[in-house]
Amino acid sequence: MRWIRPPRARLGAIPVALALAGAALAPGTARADEPRAAPIELLAGEIASAIAGRPVAVRCEDDAGWQADAVARGFDGAEVWGYVALAVDPDARVFLVEPDAAALSPRACRYLQAYAGATLKPTTCAVPVRAPAARRGRRAKAIPRSPCFVDGWPTARMPDGYWADYHRYAIAIGTLAHEAVHLGQARAGLPMPSEAELESEATCHGIQLMPQVVAGLGGTVDDGRGVARYFLDLVYPGMPPEYRAVPCVRGGSLDLTPDDGVWP
Repeated sequence: MRWIRPPRARLGAIPVALALAGAALAPGTARADEPRAAPIELLAGEIASAIAGRPVAVRCEDDAGWQADAVARGFDGAEVWGYVALAVDPDARVFLVEPDAAALSPRACRYLQAYAGATLKPTTCAVPVRAPAARRGRRAKAIPRSPCFVDGWPTARMPDGYWADYHRYAIAIGTLAHEAVHLGQARAGLPMPSEAELESEATCHGIQLMPQVVAGLGGTVDDGRGVARYFLDLVYPGMPPEYRAVPCVRGGSLDLTPDDGVWP
């Protein structure tokens, strides 16, 4: 089967705000003129809060807002899928505040909304069962849908367009997990690790938490493991070096549960 690999996408870029305490509005602080949260923002916020270990929010940007963010924060809006803005003391290199929100790109939110709203999850397949020889005149029956990617291999022959979309669903789900980890990393008063340490941890922990995100979006943990394995096998190797500076491997320093035999 030929894999379609869309252009490399970057998730979890963190524009670091080097500011003195109290110099800027904490990320995610609500203003009177801000619109009310959309349903996917509320659901994603619940998922992110469970991962971060404290109440946080997820903000879905529209196209204009995302491009404005990209210009203001100096990132490529076509490449980045989400970010958490941090306030860091430039001299002591410690976190000044605990950010209370992550921002996701319009396409990340579109894929998360589509996944959450789908009765039949788009990362699952209905594998046909061939009729026995004595019943060859009958049509094949379809068994309940199951993960399309298991143990590093597709479970069904699907068109290239399907896998292109699967790739983007995986990135959107991984982005939410990644940004939620960042929200949990930033604790006021704690030293800020190097960018490589920060991103490697958020990437690897995020991959392992993708089943939790999938379950929160209405999918199954088994399918979440399949999506996480796809991400680890086919997205992670193409990520920028700082996201892979500390290897994401079974039993490694970033394995959240090294003794349970489950990976990722």
